[in-house]
Amino acid sequence: MKNYPAIVAGLYFALMSMSGLALAGSCAGDSAILQRLEVQSILDDVAMIHSIDPALLSAMAQVESNQCVDAISPKGAVGLMQLMPATATSFGVRNRFDPVQNALGAARFIDYLKRNRLTLPEIIAAYNAGERAVARAGGVPHYSETEEYVRRVLWLYLIGHVPKMETVRDVSRDPKPAVRAVAVKAPRRSGGGDSAILAQLAEVRRARRQSSANAAAE
Repeated sequence: MKNYPAIVAGLYFALMSMSGLALAGSCAGDSAILQRLEVQSILDDVAMIHSIDPALLSAMAQVESNQCVDAISPKGAVGLMQLMPATATSFGVRNRFDPVQNALGAARFIDYLKRNRLTLPEIIAAYNAGERAVARAGGVPHYSETEEYVRRVLWLYLIGHVPKMETVRDVSRDPKPAVRAVAVKAPRRSGGGDSAILAQLAEVRRARRQSSANAAAE
């Protein structure tokens, strides 16, 4: 489980690039593999903190940004978990490009949706289209972008890949992307309560970088 996204990321980069769901951004070329290994460790740690299955968080990060911390979408979503400004503010994220803060904000959002008793497909849909869109639809909204997003996340989460039949169907159809709704009713958080967690995870990240640098030098 620990290295799952790092293994499949290269295999599915081309697959997702051909689909109707465009990638939100790209990783820095020279550090892409190292970045993904570090990203997976961050996702695992954050998932543990918020009692979320790390495989789910990994699948969402893969579909959101191809697990790239510098991804920027045309709609203004930023970072590893593609947070919009309003969502970031609601869940205490001050720097959307910081992968730890970005992942923590996404995990808080998912935890908030879980506490509202949404089903797993509804949680995934609400992350993409907004909680209000799910409430209005009484389930997964019939937006082509959101339905495709939910399918891809579930396939990656449940079986580790997107079936070929899904890829062919997505490429052949005419996608009509939905406008991404991001309004969230969660209370505004300062993020101060997570300062110790952020410091600890930052220290872990520095240690991993140093270890990787030492290994490369040998």
